[in-house]
Amino acid sequence: GPQPTTADLGNLLRRLHQLGQPPVPLPAWQPLGSLRAMIAASRALSEEDSRWLTARCDDLLAAYERLEFGLPAGLIHGDAWRGNLLRDGRRVVLADWDSVSNGPREVDLIPTLQASRFGLPAADQDAFITAYVRDIRAWLGFPVLRQIRELSTMTALLRDAHAAPAARRELEVRIESVRTGDDRR
Repeated sequence: GPQPTTADLGNLLRRLHQLGQPPVPLPAWQPLGSLRAMIAASRALSEEDSRWLTARCDDLLAAYERLEFGLPAGLIHGDAWRGNLLRDGRRVVLADWDSVSNGPREVDLIPTLQASRFGLPAADQDAFITAYVRDIRAWLGFPVLRQIRELSTMTALLRDAHAAPAARRELEVRIESVRTGDDRR
């Protein structure tokens, strides 16, 4: 069948977020937890970059603690983006449940709304919002969660950059981009 769309993701997340509490206990969402571990373990970072990224994490976590969320907390996927959608015959399913937890539902919306950074067209973001039926881009907490997601996308690069030249180059680009506030594609 056709590739899953951002509208498919919006529909799935809307349905997921309408569910009650799961029948098993889930961990609380821990923003930047994996990234902080990768920063500490990375063999590719300079001491200066390591200090700067750690301080940036601290700043964002402090800002996160002050946020007031508009959606009720509950079951979240934790890594909900179009790349984690699979087509199963006629239906689309959400895969990669490694980050499932209890947390602010806005977390699941950020990857798609931040994806213009990685080339996702505005029309696809609009289709996602239409399907989810809630737009958080004007919410005061949006920039904080967007920056948390931006840093989180460096986790695999930090893990691989010591052995993979392409990962090292991409990590350097992303660190410079975050440091300078350059949010171009």
